[in-house]
Amino acid sequence: MAAPLGLLAGGPLIELAGVTGGLVLSGALTLLLVPIAAVAVLGRR
Repeated sequence: MAAPLGLLAGGPLIELAGVTGGLVLSGALTLLLVPIAAVAVLGRR
């Protein structure tokens, strides 16, 4: 589920920020989303 959402959101961001800036921005967004995903997965137990 995350991959299609990431592609939809990441594509325009990379286009706006350029390749290097887009990759940095994508990495930062990934780091921000990891704790949210961890809470969601661990909370289901």
